[in-house]
Amino acid sequence: MIATTKPAETVDADADAPRGPLDRQQHLRRSILVSARLLADDRSVPCQIVNLSAGGIRVRLDEPFGSEGPTTLKVDGQDSIRVELAWCRDDLAGFRYAAGPKVIQAFIESLEQAQPSVMEQRRHVRCSVLWSASVFSGGQTAEAVVLNLSASGAKIRLVQPTELEDRVMVSMPRFGDFPGRLVWRNECEIGVEFLDPPERIAELLGGTLPRIRQDITGQIE
Repeated sequence: MIATTKPAETVDADADAPRGPLDRQQHLRRSILVSARLLADDRSVPCQIVNLSAGGIRVRLDEPFGSEGPTTLKVDGQDSIRVELAWCRDDLAGFRYAAGPKVIQAFIESLEQAQPSVMEQRRHVRCSVLWSASVFSGGQTAEAVVLNLSASGAKIRLVQPTELEDRVMVSMPRFGDFPGRLVWRNECEIGVEFLDPPERIAELLGGTLPRIRQDITGQIE
């Protein structure tokens, strides 16, 4: 099952609680979903990285953490990095890096290379819509409303809370079915990254939303 988190435009990736508008914008925030482990006090706590910046990292805990001592964040297949707990609230925790700038940059770049499509999804124009849709996942069907979408993904509000797996199918009348995967969740709102190439999505939606076609092809048809 996928962990839940807030959409990228509302979640602060820095570990410290923001002190004001300038602090919130001090570091570029990146929304991501990567499984990892926190190693501390002879324990290994599974978690998901939900966003990060050059200033810190936010994770969703699969079980209570409860350690304020030296901690290592380990991502399978990637380099590990030393971190320090900054705050913990329910199943969310924020960490400061306990490493030098070069180590931090290398760690962030390794995650970008592992999931480039997630890190780049905001490069495509998003159009606000209110379209009825259905979301299929793991044998479950959820009625929903598409709030906005681009050639790379969509923001969707579920009519009722529904347990979803990481792979989903978004079905929109008139347009068909769009395979995708969850990249964030906040209560009844979800973010879906389409698995088909942006050019294919633009071809399917461009007649109704010319801005999406223009974003990919450079011209409105």
